[in-house]
Amino acid sequence: MLFESAENAQKYPMMRRLFYAQPTTAPLTMWFDDDSCIAAETDVTAWLPRIQQQLSFHDFVGSIYRTRLEGNQAAWIKAQPWYAGKEPQAYVKFPAGSWWAGRTDVLRRFDWPPETLTHRGVDVMLGELCRQQDLLLGHFRDGVWINANADGVEAAGSKRGKNELPIGFDYQL
Repeated sequence: MLFESAENAQKYPMMRRLFYAQPTTAPLTMWFDDDSCIAAETDVTAWLPRIQQQLSFHDFVGSIYRTRLEGNQAAWIKAQPWYAGKEPQAYVKFPAGSWWAGRTDVLRRFDWPPETLTHRGVDVMLGELCRQQDLLLGHFRDGVWINANADGVEAAGSKRGKNELPIGFDYQL
């Protein structure tokens, strides 16, 4: 499937188009940003079964980070349909949005990513959705360069695209 856009369509609206314009029947979904890839030395025929194995006991896998909630993000979380009454904590664990794999049924159940979200912090909120819904995150980054520079150093890729406040930061109470 190919979508072309003359201007930056923003990451999450494009992800949503890819996930829902012609919905997949695959039980698992894997996402790569343009700054992430399978490492050249990775044996994909051995790597893919490892991902499948990880997803047999986790709902999402990726490079797990944690970040502090800012501004009105806690209030934004409480206003979401997936909020299950667990008080938002100061920090959220989440799979980095540059590369992750997860269960397609979970994405569909929560209609993820939401139509209204465009760029910064959707990965963080996926982590909070998982905490609220008792879904399991697994740390897995073997064989993949995630938000990498030319040497494959993780989280060292240059920032590009739109710079905006994190989702929910300026949520109006």
